[in-house]
Amino acid sequence: IMLSAKDRVRKAHLAIMQHPEFCRFSGVLACGNVTFTEDLPTAATDGWNVFYNPEFVNTTLSDDATLRFVILHEGMHKAVTTRCGAVCSRRTHNWLT
Repeated sequence: IMLSAKDRVRKAHLAIMQHPEFCRFSGVLACGNVTFTEDLPTAATDGWNVFYNPEFVNTTLSDDATLRFVILHEGMHKAVTTRCGAVCSRRTHNWLT
């Protein structure tokens, strides 16, 4: 049975969240929305939400391990953006006061 891109991403999120090592990313993966759009060629994040092209998910990322890698890759962008933004804001604020 061929799963839709949405179902494959959902299944991959659950696999990551249940993995003994990668479950640490559960909080990052739970933040924001996952949107499927043909307005971009691959995958992207705005630092909170993640966007996937469904054709990209079902063709280029046809292997589940590769899909999980891309999900974690986008998750790292979210983690670094959020963490660095908080640290930089705090440093700027402390420096100014």
